[in-house]
Amino acid sequence: METFRQCRLVLPVADEETFVLARDAERISIKEILDCVRNSGVKNRLSEPTKKSPSKNCFGKSTTRWRKL
Repeated sequence: METFRQCRLVLPVADEETFVLARDAERISIKEILDCVRNSGVKNRLSEPTKKSPSKNCFGKSTTRWRKL
């Protein structure tokens, strides 16, 4: 249920053990439910910056070319 809660498909009621739909059932698409389940456990890519690792060729050398000014 925590996955559906994070996707804002359900809301907890006062006891935190009971949940209700966050909006009318007709307005929740199958795609939203499937996306929520598929992406559960995956952090949002936009919220966390990622470090880009330098590209290397098969010899372990950097493929970045620097030019002199």
